[in-house]
Amino acid sequence: MKSDKPSKKCKKEPAKQVESDKPAKQATPSNSSTPSNSPLSGGGQKASDVISYVNADNPILVNRDGAVVRSPYELVWDMLKDNARHENDGISIKEISLKYSHIKYDTAKAWLKALVLAGYVKQIVVGRCGYNNRMTIHRYQLIKDCGQTPPNIDSKGKPKAMLAVDAMWKCLRILKTFTANQVVASASTPELVLKLSNVKQYLKMLYRAGYLRLVRAGKAKVQATYQLIHDTGSKAPKIKRGQKVFDQNMQVLVYDPKTPLPASHRVDGAGSVDSIKKIGGGL
Repeated sequence: MKSDKPSKKCKKEPAKQVESDKPAKQATPSNSSTPSNSPLSGGGQKASDVISYVNADNPILVNRDGAVVRSPYELVWDMLKDNARHENDGISIKEISLKYSHIKYDTAKAWLKALVLAGYVKQIVVGRCGYNNRMTIHRYQLIKDCGQTPPNIDSKGKPKAMLAVDAMWKCLRILKTFTANQVVASASTPELVLKLSNVKQYLKMLYRAGYLRLVRAGKAKVQATYQLIHDTGSKAPKIKRGQKVFDQNMQVLVYDPKTPLPASHRVDGAGSVDSIKKIGGGL
């Protein structure tokens, strides 16, 4: 007997594909901007150890012509030296003001007075003026030449002790690559003992201004390692009020937190300016 129900034909169902929980790997483009040997590419290092090489593109430092600009005090010293080589009749404060309008009369007078007290300059009376000739007219003659760099003296003509920033900067120029502890050990003397906290702060400001490159970020018990990449000269960059950085060699303000550096200075990762707060404990 035939069944009233239609016969069922066996149909083969397509094999189900097993979906993996892991995302498919994407091929790395061959024209990647990060070379295989770049620190940004990893190279087998941990991500936390990889620091960017491009975190210090301050255009003022990068585009400098290498010329050292003389400070106002040095310009006065140059006038004294030039006069000693030629006329040797001394210079007056009025002549300084006429040649360099940005040097104030009282400032030049104070510098010359200090040089007289220190024995580098001789004060000569060349005339009188004013009511009943009560005022004397002076010229200042160089009698002791100590070279291109004027003496580092105070207002009373006494030698100034080396400042901490000068000792640190001199050390950075010698070491090239360093940590804060290495700077303290190398730059401290019996007369000048550097504080670790001050060294850390100075390095942090030089990094923000673009003088330093962060080689390795600091961790809990490991200090950050820096490299000096912009050596502008023998005079140390000064930290001004408001965390501004002034370069004495170029006589220009190179960093002001109110005027951010271009985007090339701010990169992602442990080498960025924004990450300083994160790694501050290891600086």
